[in-house]
Amino acid sequence: MRVGIIGAGINGLWLAWQLAKRGNEVTVFESKDTIGKPVCSGLVSERIWHFVPRKQELVRNIIHSARIHFPTKTVKLNFTPRMLVLDHAELDRYVAELATKAGAKIMLGHSFTRLFHISGSKPQIAVSATQSMDSVPPKHTHVYEFDVIIGSDGPHSMVRQQLGIPSPKFRLGMICFVAKKDKSDVVDVYPHKHGFSWIIPRGENIEYGTLEEPGVAKKQFGHFCAVNRIKPKDVLSATIPHGLVTAAKGNVALAGDAIGLTKSWSWGGIVWGLTGCGLLVKAFPNLGRYNQQLERHFGPRMFFSDVATAMAFWLGFHSPFLLPRKLTIDSDWVFE
Repeated sequence: MRVGIIGAGINGLWLAWQLAKRGNEVTVFESKDTIGKPVCSGLVSERIWHFVPRKQELVRNIIHSARIHFPTKTVKLNFTPRMLVLDHAELDRYVAELATKAGAKIMLGHSFTRLFHISGSKPQIAVSATQSMDSVPPKHTHVYEFDVIIGSDGPHSMVRQQLGIPSPKFRLGMICFVAKKDKSDVVDVYPHKHGFSWIIPRGENIEYGTLEEPGVAKKQFGHFCAVNRIKPKDVLSATIPHGLVTAAKGNVALAGDAIGLTKSWSWGGIVWGLTGCGLLVKAFPNLGRYNQQLERHFGPRMFFSDVATAMAFWLGFHSPFLLPRKLTIDSDWVFE
């Protein structure tokens, strides 16, 4: 089958690799002229190796636990399995290599502009070339037809919008790096009203970050940096989605951040996103079944982890004596 994938992030590239391996003709469209997501902590459990061949060079540090600092109590969370600090951009490029070797075509500098989805016919997309590539003139629009289209185009997914599917909820993540070596194995987390701030030792440097509602994230991040006496030179930011939405309509599917597939307690989405992509590959080309399996697998997990996270935050701020000082949790909150 001919498959068009919008977005060359980790989810789109992994889908391209897996679907191409199964004999499909896969084309990936990416608006940027390079592959590699710079605005992501890259903190992921060792389950990442369930999805891609192990490549130790991607690992910058290994994390065993996190200290959650509430105003009057600190709770230590031990992770199982361990968490890895990866170079996310290098991970994306690694998976792009796997996809290309499997036969997928990746078209950089090509922006999705419109979905033509006529009931009972194959979906078409309009794609504009944003730079001179191959025989496509700059800013020239081409229309492509596929048997299946997959929107893996991030939290503000244009494919999702054009399908008329409501957006998940959003937070804004902001990070900066301090050039100081730190190979410690503990992450420090500081909860606040609608999010949290963190310090991640990345081996060659240290990451400071904040996740909050968009209207207050900048102020909260500035306060966090001031408390830690750092003056960031370069600040990166990105929208982080959460809250599972409808993942398929007709022969068009959504994946990863486009459907809000992130963990409740950390808003991290690499393993959850790839797990969802695995369900898509398994059900392909039956997108209705994919949507059902996605809801069955993640619906209860997201509900109970949302409740557990909200309860932990409430207790941490109002009744911290009820929280244990140490706790072991599944790194991906999968209850397996």
